[in-house]
Amino acid sequence: MGKTTKNRRWFKALPFWRRAERTVAQQLRLHGVPCRLVARENRGWDVETTKARLRIEVKAARLLRHRKKNHLTRSPFWAVSIARQHRLREDCDFYVIRLLGDDLKKIYLILLAPLRTKMLQVTFLQLLTKHKGNVNNWGLIVEADKNKKGKQ
Repeated sequence: MGKTTKNRRWFKALPFWRRAERTVAQQLRLHGVPCRLVARENRGWDVETTKARLRIEVKAARLLRHRKKNHLTRSPFWAVSIARQHRLREDCDFYVIRLLGDDLKKIYLILLAPLRTKMLQVTFLQLLTKHKGNVNNWGLIVEADKNKKGKQ
C-alpha cells in the first residue's frame, strides 16, 4: 500500500465539512492565493490567506429533498447554517460554501461577508439567477487578495 493510497483513505475518513475546508484551501492555492488552514485554532474562520490576511469561512451543505411545507413538496435545496454555536459572529471577509449533491460537479458558492442571517437556503433557481456571478468565482477572492496586499 503506497503513501497516496493511505492519504486517500485518510481524507475520505474525514467528515464532509472538514474535507470542504481542505479542498477550499487547495482551490485557493491552485488559483495563486497562498493560504493556510486555521480551523483548529478556534477562530471565527477556517482559512486565512498568508499575505493579505483575508479571513475565509468555509461551509458545506448537502442537497435536501422531499421537504414538505404546507403539504406541498418543495424543490431540492441546500440549507447552510452561518451561525457558529447559535451565535451570528461575522468576523470573516468571505464565505465559501461547498454545495454537495449526488452527481454534481464541484460547486462552490463564494459570498462576501457579512450576510446578516443565521441560516441560508439556496435552491437551483437561486444559483441560476441570484447567485450566478458567485458560483465558482474564485476571482472575487483573488482580486480582494491582490487589492488588500497593495494597500498594506
